[in-house]
Amino acid sequence: MRSKQRLWKLFFLYLNILLVSFTGICWYEVASIRKIFFTQAAADLEVRANLAMQQVLPEFRARKMDAVDALCKKLGKSSSVRITAILPSGVVVGDSEDDPSRMDNHADRPDVKTALTGWTGTSGKISDAMIYSAV
Repeated sequence: MRSKQRLWKLFFLYLNILLVSFTGICWYEVASIRKIFFTQAAADLEVRANLAMQQVLPEFRARKMDAVDALCKKLGKSSSVRITAILPSGVVVGDSEDDPSRMDNHADRPDVKTALTGWTGTSGKISDAMIYSAV
């Protein structure tokens, strides 16, 4: 009788060890997959931002801000991402989803600050499900 009780105690002990180990492994894997997804999504956004910039830049230089806004709206529909064109001062001159004149200044955003130094700025959190990229 005692050996059966010991066997059951050992069984539940090993079952608990197995469940705790499995839970830890799953948690680690989910965190790793989320990080990989964030990295891939950020890289994809950077490519899209560079492609959009190449198309918007001539209109920017010609100071045709209405054309910049129209191009942002067109590119946003075809690329399935939100595209916002911003002056170095942070003033929004084009946006694929909103009227630029009603939008806040973007100069204080971390991705924009980084982009103004010449690097690609990326910000966002996995938990927010939003990633921003600025070039």
